[in-house]
Amino acid sequence: MLEEIAAVDAGTIQHLILIDDARFFLNPPPLPHKREHWPSAGAVIEQLRAKYDGYICVIDDVIIRLPIALREPFEVFISHKPRTTLRTVIKRAFAPAGKVTA
Repeated sequence: MLEEIAAVDAGTIQHLILIDDARFFLNPPPLPHKREHWPSAGAVIEQLRAKYDGYICVIDDVIIRLPIALREPFEVFISHKPRTTLRTVIKRAFAPAGKVTA
């Protein structure tokens, strides 16, 4: 897992990363999983912050790291204030200055 994050972060673009089964990083996983196959939540977060200082959160058993520029629109999205899609949130966050996208 940690090596996979490092490989994704090896480039020059910060990617949105989704890691499923967050509960297994926080607590020992049930059998037949082996604890040594799952790094700690602290190790995962440390690796997610190794190159980029993005926004990290856990929602519905998924660890999410996204560019800090997406923090506010993402928090609005997950709080269900506007009825919009995540795709629209991302498009708006990366739209050129002064350009409004739907």
